[in-house]
Parts: sequence; structure tokens; C-alpha cells
Amino acid sequence: MTDPTMAAVAAEWTNLTLALVGVGALNPSPLLAKSGNAFDADEQAGLLAEGAVGDVCCRFFTAAGAPVGGDLVDRIVGIDADTLRAVPRRIGVAGGAAKHRAIRAALAGGWVNTIITDLATAKALLLTDSGENYDGRPPPQQPRRRRHLWEPARQAVPIRICPDKRVKKSTAPH
Repeated sequence: MTDPTMAAVAAEWTNLTLALVGVGALNPSPLLAKSGNAFDADEQAGLLAEGAVGDVCCRFFTAAGAPVGGDLVDRIVGIDADTLRAVPRRIGVAGGAAKHRAIRAALAGGWVNTIITDLATAKALLLTDSGENYDGRPPPQQPRRRRHLWEPARQAVPIRICPDKRVKKSTAPH
């Protein structure tokens, strides 16, 4: 980086102790695509061919969490993959079914070590590919309940997924 201002910022990246990042799916949301801030179709096709499923800070990775990106990596101005993954606390924020694969890959590859997400995504992350919980039990079957218009929407419950794959409700105040 030849710009002195950007070089000064980049020099501070090694001093980070916490990074709060979004986890993106390979296919951009309609809003992001409409904004023009998404990669074009050819670049997306190249990433897909390399096996990319998601990104953190425009650093793309496979379902196993391995970095990909080819020449695209050299054109991104931002924290590099090794420096990002050296930050002690990497908190990812993402949710929704469209991002399940990307979130699972970000956790598997060490791109994030804490995730803030919705309850449905947390439960999906705890399931293996065979549909069982990581501890071998089948997922609980709960009947879906209709929410009526006069009922308030449920508030998000902060949770964290521990390294041993247990879900814990956060004790921190909202």
C-alpha cells in the first residue's frame, strides 16, 4: 500500500484484539446487488468455480474454511486473511437460511470464533450433515406456532456457540 494514510491504518491491524465482522454468502442479497457494491457475475462465477461459499471482509473461503480468491485477493484493499485470523476475538454477525453454509465455513476455517445469529441459524449450525445434533441426538421436533398480528415479535436472544458445540444463552445485558 503506497498511500501513507492507508499504510498507517494497515500498520494498526496487527494491534487489533477484537474484530466485529459480517459473514457474507457468495450470492449477494438483492439489496447488495442492487446497490452496485457486489462483485460482477464473472467474478462470482470464478469464485464459485474455486468452491467459495462465503466471505469475511471480502476474503472468500470454501465450505471447509480454506481461503480462495485468486487474483481477486490482490485487488482488495483491506485486512489480509492471516492478519484477520490472528485477531484474538473475531465476532461474526450473520443469520438466515441463505447464510448457513457461509457461517459454518467461517467457523470451521477460523475466520470467526464467536457468532451472533438468530436462534434458527444457531440450531441449524448445531446439526451435522446427517441431521443429528453433534452429540448424536436427533433434533427436537417442535410444532410450528402461528404468530398472530396482535402478538409482539419475539426478541432476539443473544447466544454463543461454544467450541464444544453447545449453545448458551448470553448472560450479558441487552
